[in-house]
Amino acid sequence: MKRVLVVLGGSGFVGAEVVRYALAKEALLLHGSKKFLSKKEGKDEFRVIAVSRRGVPSSPSAPGGDLIDHPSVKWVKADATKPDALESVLRDADVLSGNASLVGVVHTMGVLFDSTTYGAGSLNRFISQSESVPFKDDGTYERINRDTALYAIDALSKHDACAGAPFVYLSAAEAMWPEVWGGAFIEKHFAPCFLKRYLAAKRQVEKALRDAAPSGVIRPAVLRPSLIYDTSNTQMLGFAPLWGAFYALNAIGLPFVDRPTSLATVASAAVEMVATPNDSGEVAILNYAKMDQAAHRLDNSHPSGEPGTHFAY
Repeated sequence: MKRVLVVLGGSGFVGAEVVRYALAKEALLLHGSKKFLSKKEGKDEFRVIAVSRRGVPSSPSAPGGDLIDHPSVKWVKADATKPDALESVLRDADVLSGNASLVGVVHTMGVLFDSTTYGAGSLNRFISQSESVPFKDDGTYERINRDTALYAIDALSKHDACAGAPFVYLSAAEAMWPEVWGGAFIEKHFAPCFLKRYLAAKRQVEKALRDAAPSGVIRPAVLRPSLIYDTSNTQMLGFAPLWGAFYALNAIGLPFVDRPTSLATVASAAVEMVATPNDSGEVAILNYAKMDQAAHRLDNSHPSGEPGTHFAY
């Protein structure tokens, strides 16, 4: 039977790495999926569906470019700001008909600088490392960071074929500012307007996941990285002083500054939260330390694909 993992934003900086780690841990994902999906006879076939508005990566050097011709990856061009986008993807993948099983959904779509931010085009080209530029009309935080996730949650909640599927959402460390000492003050008095809107969109999705979790229709996990770095990408090394500053401020104990997280750790944690989904009836929220734990679990999973031991979220 075909088992499908959907990565929303699959040709982006983070999404492409999630695709890569999912392929590397195919046996683990197939094994883990059997814990909550109906079993059918026949050989399991694993497929990653990478959804983005560009579909296939723009070049071999772009994120995911080395996976363009991978037989287990299907690159799908779709506009996730449309309410029925994910539903259409799942229908085309035979999930809604019951001829394929949904392993999970990982949502990595998002922009740091939306279409209303001055200089958004050039800033996002550099930050995203994937030549991503928000659409002029639909390129807002509300449309990309929030609505694409809300539509996906709604699509999964409507169909029994998707019941209990893990849903992993890439949020931001700063979304926790109201929860820690000094965070609310920093956000109110020092955060620029674009960051406040960015965080508001992330928090609205987190709230929707909290509301959906008790019913069990999805099994949500939220990753909250701060700066995400990739030392293998020479274009990003110019950010090294900023990474160092965040590390230092976190090390001295400032509760509203999280240390940076590597791209590999974020992707590993996302795949691990699909492989060993959250059964608590609450949203699993992973800060940098818990993402480290999840990534370690994935790296040390049994070669046969046996999932690791759950830890407290």
